[in-house]
Amino acid sequence: MERITFALRLHEAAGAAREFALAHVEEKLPEPRRFRVRLNCSYDRNPLRSDETLYPEDSSPERAKRFIRCTEDEAVTLLWRDGKIPEWIDISVVNEVDSNTILELRCCGRFTSDEELLYHTWQGRPPFHVVGPTLPPKHKQGQSFSIHHRSEAWGQADLAALNPHRDKIWSLELVGQEIDDRILQDLPPFPAMHLLQLRQTRVTARGLRSLNRHPLFRVLNLFPPFSPSLDLTELPRLRSLTGLNVYNAQSLRCAFGSFLLKLPNLGHLMLDCAGVLRLKGRLPKSMVLLSLRAPTLQGDFAIPTQVEMLGLHLHEASDSDVENLLRNLKVVRSLDLSATPVTEAFVRRAVERWPMKSINVSQTNMSRTAVTEFAAAHPNLSILPAPANNQPTSSSVSLAPQDSELSH
Repeated sequence: MERITFALRLHEAAGAAREFALAHVEEKLPEPRRFRVRLNCSYDRNPLRSDETLYPEDSSPERAKRFIRCTEDEAVTLLWRDGKIPEWIDISVVNEVDSNTILELRCCGRFTSDEELLYHTWQGRPPFHVVGPTLPPKHKQGQSFSIHHRSEAWGQADLAALNPHRDKIWSLELVGQEIDDRILQDLPPFPAMHLLQLRQTRVTARGLRSLNRHPLFRVLNLFPPFSPSLDLTELPRLRSLTGLNVYNAQSLRCAFGSFLLKLPNLGHLMLDCAGVLRLKGRLPKSMVLLSLRAPTLQGDFAIPTQVEMLGLHLHEASDSDVENLLRNLKVVRSLDLSATPVTEAFVRRAVERWPMKSINVSQTNMSRTAVTEFAAAHPNLSILPAPANNQPTSSSVSLAPQDSELSH
């Protein structure tokens, strides 16, 4: 694609995204524009086709920070690379700062010069796809909302710009190495903030002690390098916290005995660890959602007696490891064992022991033939992967973005 064609399509898509947003948000959204470019937003491990090219360096935090508020021409220069462009780009209004409307460009990681590979031809300006601002939780159709209800800050300057809108911010994402314990502790109260997300910051567990000042705060998402080795035993007492999600930790340690006192209302817990996951103690008797992802677990720990939705993704665990982990479990509605190499015998024992509505045995040691036979023997059980004799359904149901963040 010629650069001038790509630039024109970006300009038109940005105008359409602003017009779309104006119909839904309270703010007037200034005409001047700046762009927040998100690179490598796709799954790109499948074999490349035609002249597709990947740029792994686009995923670096430094590169991300460089393009959080660039001009239209800078965005074109970044995304048009000798005739190659991302195969798809979602564009939406995400903020208004310093008399500029901020538009986010979420970009496919695969660049190509083959226009046959571009998405969203039906909108007339491939690869651009205009989407609206993310809706607030429990949004009612036709109800306007503030563009600031989901906000992002990379440092003091961004936080200062957000200060006049603190009472409208439902979720806040703090990103980058400029964010440390002092900045978090110096935050004034955010009266409407429910969700805090820390990504690639220098905040430690001790820095989280100030979170009690935010009266509605209830979900915390942590991404590396929150700490190379994260010790959640240092968490402060957070009575309002109902959801805690840790993503891609290098190693992780939790002593859950203290959680019963520090996090008395915790109902949703997700721990994702690339290395050693050390767990000790116990969680509340009834958890709504518990998900553990790691090679395997270490420590004296057992799943609570009741868990509505339980996910175990332990790719080095054996049947006996999982059985020991589940030794106290009495009630579970949904069990996800994907990527845990349990056997068919274990799955059969599990279903006999815990009557449940659904089970996921993808990437286990259960064969496709065994899945088909198992499904026939349990017609009231929803099972993944679908049995070989089942046809795919015509539609699927997924959590809306505004709900999924609070459901973990």
